[in-house]
Amino acid sequence: MGNLNKEHYFFSDQKYICFLTSCQNAIRLTGVPEYSSRYSRKDFSQHQLLTLLLFKEYVGARYRDFVQLVEIMCIVQEQLELKEIPHYSTLCKFSKRVPATVLNQLFRKACSFMAEWKSATSVVAIDSSGFTPDSASTYYSVRTGKTRHDYLKTTISVDSDHISLLSFHITSSRCHDSQIAPIILRVSHRVKKIEVLCHG
Repeated sequence: MGNLNKEHYFFSDQKYICFLTSCQNAIRLTGVPEYSSRYSRKDFSQHQLLTLLLFKEYVGARYRDFVQLVEIMCIVQEQLELKEIPHYSTLCKFSKRVPATVLNQLFRKACSFMAEWKSATSVVAIDSSGFTPDSASTYYSVRTGKTRHDYLKTTISVDSDHISLLSFHITSSRCHDSQIAPIILRVSHRVKKIEVLCHG
């Protein structure tokens, strides 16, 4: 009974269920196959994992914390028809296999389905960060003779009213923000009309 009370409070405004439903509809319309191969183990469908990934970003939780959160949300498990909860590493590995173009399409469609969103948002924030997509240390690379992957730069735009991702851009070049910003803004504006833009 205690868990049910917590869930009722967490979903009191129904915005999370609305988001999950929007994600599921977007995934179906995008045409993502339910399974990547007919030989798949079919423990989880790609639709379930994609929806969980998008929901994880929406609530802003880390993989481990997110999985623990889903474990106490029976209503989420029912919505996604989960027979078991995927391990956090399953979500992490799956996220690396999803093409950026597919994620972009899903974000756009899911955002357009959110009924409570206004036609325009007051503030959109844009920022970028660089990192290496390899967890190996320099010491490990030298010892094993394996070269580390090159630098990646990620730029995102966020709807500040709803703390939701509007668009993102990933590049391996060290180009200036002024070269990427127009691309991000064009995509963001197609999702939501921008009134004010903030740059970090």
